[in-house]
Amino acid sequence: MFRKYRITNDFLHNVTINAGRAESNSLFLNERSTDLLVENHVVYI
Repeated sequence: MFRKYRITNDFLHNVTINAGRAESNSLFLNERSTDLLVENHVVYI
C-alpha cells in the first residue's frame, strides 16, 4: 500500500517519560494523521 509519508528505522533515546502534555513518549499520531507508514521505530528511556 502506498503511503505519502514514511518514518522508518528511527532510534530515539534518553526520552523523558511524558515530557509534554500528551501521554506520548515519542511520536504522537492522532486521528488526523493520514498517509503515514511508521516502521522499525525504537524508543527507550
